[in-house]
Amino acid sequence: MTRLSCPRRGAAHRPQVELLEDRLAPNNLLGLADDLGLTTPLDPWSLFTDSRTAAVQQTVSGTTDRPVQSATSNLASRPPVPAATTAAIIPLTSPTSEADQLTVLVGLFEEEMRGQTGNPIIVPPLPRLYGQLAAKWWQEAFSIPVVNGHHPLIDGGAFGGQHHVLFLSGVGGGVTIDLTVRPWEALFFPVVNAECSVIEPPPFHGDNEAELRECANHHMDNTSGRFAVIDGRPVRNLDAFRFQSPLFVFGPLPANNILGAPEGATSPAVDAGYYLFLAPLITGRHTLHFGGTFDELGFSIDTTYSITVAP
Repeated sequence: MTRLSCPRRGAAHRPQVELLEDRLAPNNLLGLADDLGLTTPLDPWSLFTDSRTAAVQQTVSGTTDRPVQSATSNLASRPPVPAATTAAIIPLTSPTSEADQLTVLVGLFEEEMRGQTGNPIIVPPLPRLYGQLAAKWWQEAFSIPVVNGHHPLIDGGAFGGQHHVLFLSGVGGGVTIDLTVRPWEALFFPVVNAECSVIEPPPFHGDNEAELRECANHHMDNTSGRFAVIDGRPVRNLDAFRFQSPLFVFGPLPANNILGAPEGATSPAVDAGYYLFLAPLITGRHTLHFGGTFDELGFSIDTTYSITVAP
């Protein structure tokens, strides 16, 4: 069975962080980094530092070709975001303290939850953060049994939801999926992705991390026509959002799992894919359309989510 998301298969005072902790504790975004269940120890603060975000360009058609104004650790003095109706990436600067690092990212979510802007906000392309979430995406997907032929990787839909992050899957056929979410729920999804594991047969098999990584990236190297459109605005520069996961372990698998593997099986795996992480959307209606083609496999993802954000 094809292993794609497709039918074939510190001590410093932190007022912004404290505010979010008070409102959403204990199941909140701040616990996300501690709950990714990976094979290697994770320093959660390292998720929020990466030099690649320093000069990220605005990536939505119809906007000016200049860097988006930076989000800074001083949220009160942060420049205004681009005009409404524009999907935007707000790149992070390089905060010097752990508290500042987390406060910047939480600030993006805070702004959307307060409804101060109508912009869908794409969390900047932080490789550690996206890579860890990609691993969690597969772990959650594989933990779901197939029931009467239905599964998120077969039909599409939302799953997960821990720490107010919903995972979305894409499928083929140009389907439209109605989805209702809450104003505090972020969305994480692959435009296209693939994983390889020890337990699966070729072309999704590897015997060690190097082979698994080569396998997953090979599938991504052979994709084309990748796209994502948020509220009618095409997201440009999707190449900046290609990531690969660390080595992770999925399982124990349930009975009737989508891999057709024995119940209770586990396996090391590696993912590669193009992912987007949307901060919580403002109340109202939104449209998310994304997809791409796996050239060697002869399969395309083409999925539209009609999203209602309701309090």
